[in-house]
Amino acid sequence: MTALRFLSAALLALVFFNSHTASAQDTGKGHRIIIGFTQNDSMQMKALLNQLSNITQEWPEAEIEVVCYNLGLDLLLRSNSQYAGKLEALSKKGVRFVACENTLLKRKMHHDQIIGLASWVKAGIIEIALKQEQGWSYIVGGF
Repeated sequence: MTALRFLSAALLALVFFNSHTASAQDTGKGHRIIIGFTQNDSMQMKALLNQLSNITQEWPEAEIEVVCYNLGLDLLLRSNSQYAGKLEALSKKGVRFVACENTLLKRKMHHDQIIGLASWVKAGIIEIALKQEQGWSYIVGGF
C-alpha cells in the first residue's frame, strides 16, 4: 500500500511539473489575437491596456492587433496623450494598433489627429472578420 501511495504521489508531481513547465515555455509563438475596441471610457481604455500588458508579458511572441473603431478610435487620438507612453511601449513589444477610416470619415476627423504609430484599415469590422477567417482569435477589448 505504501508503494502505491508513493507511486500516486510521484505521478501527481510529474503531471503537475509537466503542465506547469509546458505553460511556462509557451511564448505565444503562433498565437494570433485580434482585439476590437469601441469604447470611449477611461476605465475601458485602462482595462484594454492592462489586458495587452498581460498578454505581451505572458506571450511575448504572439501577434496582436487592436482595431479601434467607433468611439474606440479616441484611444488613438493625439490629444489623448495620457495613454501615449503605454501605447508606445506596447507598440515596441509588437502590438499593432489600427484605426478605422470609416469611423474617421463619419466623425469628420483627419488622419493627423491620430497618433503616428497607428496604421489604417478602411473598415475596422471587416478587418476583424478577415482576421477571424484567417484563424485569429477574436477578443473584445475592455471589460
